[in-house]
Amino acid sequence: MNISYYFNDPLRQRLNEDMTMRKLAPKTQIAYIRGVNKLCEHLQHSPESTTQEELREFLLFMVNHGVSGITVNATITALKFLFQITLDKPEVVVRMRPVTVARKLPIVLNLDEAKRFMASIAHPKFKAALAVAYGAGLSKQFKTMLAAKQHITPANITNTAFICKTLGLVGKQAEASMVDMIDETLSACGFDDHKVQYKPQLSFSTEYLNIKGGNQSIEQIAKAVSNNSDLKVLLYGASGTGKTAVVNYLAVVANMT
Repeated sequence: MNISYYFNDPLRQRLNEDMTMRKLAPKTQIAYIRGVNKLCEHLQHSPESTTQEELREFLLFMVNHGVSGITVNATITALKFLFQITLDKPEVVVRMRPVTVARKLPIVLNLDEAKRFMASIAHPKFKAALAVAYGAGLSKQFKTMLAAKQHITPANITNTAFICKTLGLVGKQAEASMVDMIDETLSACGFDDHKVQYKPQLSFSTEYLNIKGGNQSIEQIAKAVSNNSDLKVLLYGASGTGKTAVVNYLAVVANMT
């Protein structure tokens, strides 16, 4: 964003350097430039000769023309930086004070409404889940998912919610962390919805082998072992590649079990 043309080149350069030296974020620099540009637009001259009375008139002009309190305060902050730091004239802005900005509170249930809402829930598991989820600001979909979990207890919900609150987690981040912790707890208690089911050991087949020569090589080794029981065979390879299974297979083929 360009600084007002009412700034001469040395003053424009000094303002940019002052913001750079203090490592102001790009958005902050833009906000400061926007603020001083508004003043120059109103006064129609360089800020170097601005007086306290002119600043007072400028602020009154913004308020009377419906400029929001947030914008007024942002402009005041920019002007304080300009006069205190760049122009070294702190006396010009000594009387500038931020305006009061009304705080908007979120729409929430009052105490009686919350009590009636919780009283309408019969099952203690759902009541605990919704109480914690409501207090943590969790989404409706997440509350429904928690209530549908098998084996979950109110303690699971309150404990994980307390941990998220302690860590400062909110929203989707809190929901993801709660799910992970609840699933880990249920798994440790033997209530794992995704418990691994092991199948019986499959019968050995040479089709599973990946060796040079293919099945023909195994057949030749099996024939050699059957014809000469004193034959020594060395199998080597990484762990889990099936060496023991091959030996057991050769023993069965050679009737040596």
